[in-house]
Amino acid sequence: EVEKLSFLKKSHTLEIVFFYREFCSSAYSVWQESIKHGSYKTFTHFLSEFYKKPFANNYTNPSKTLVNYASVFGKSAIKIIDYGTIKCTPTDNSKKNNITNTFMSLVYNIKSPNNEVPQINKALDTIDIEIIRALNWKAIQDGYITNHNIRESYLCLLKKNKISNLRSSFKPIIQEITLSSKDFPIHSARKLIIDKYSDRFVSKHDSFDSEITNKIKFTDTTSWFEPGNLEILGELYEEIKRSAYNLYIQRESPSHTLTKNSRILNSGREVSPG
Repeated sequence: EVEKLSFLKKSHTLEIVFFYREFCSSAYSVWQESIKHGSYKTFTHFLSEFYKKPFANNYTNPSKTLVNYASVFGKSAIKIIDYGTIKCTPTDNSKKNNITNTFMSLVYNIKSPNNEVPQINKALDTIDIEIIRALNWKAIQDGYITNHNIRESYLCLLKKNKISNLRSSFKPIIQEITLSSKDFPIHSARKLIIDKYSDRFVSKHDSFDSEITNKIKFTDTTSWFEPGNLEILGELYEEIKRSAYNLYIQRESPSHTLTKNSRILNSGREVSPG
């Protein structure tokens, strides 16, 4: 797809601006985003897939993306911004810094506008994201999932206080995991981008060359063994099916449909809340 943009070189001078974010800092956000869009994989399952093949994906190994752009536009066209500098780069106003302000000031040396870009895609509470993950699993079983429909319906019902009592009755078990930039898979992929593209960074946080650790708290799947939680899940799911708030539920195509009695995905893995 990058090659399709090569025609732009004929009439334009292009620069590729890439925000680099440490995987140990972004992993939980990436996982949350996958759940928002219909995934049922647990956080630990998600991490294990990345750790098994750290060089095979763009999240743990962003140099894959940079190689693609460099092959078309040249390495000199790339500018890399350390995501860690976003909240630390001075701005021309007293309001919270953001990607837009950082982009304009570091790349083009343009004064930031005196406003703050609103945060649209906010992170969800660990309890809500685990409930949505489990609801995704149930919807996949029934063939009633289309991208982010479950998440939209759940949040809309929660906002309207339709399911607040059920949600507040849920008993979470919170776990904590620490990710480090010195973990072998993360360190290896990080070293690759630094070795190849160190001269293309236009900003680095003061701690860029130090070990970065991130303690992540999440609602563990063992929560579903707590008394009453599975019943709550069932009631939430039935409420979502009865309601149609911003929800367009469609049966998937016959080749992907999963019946209520089927617990086997196309991959052959058994599907379960945990």
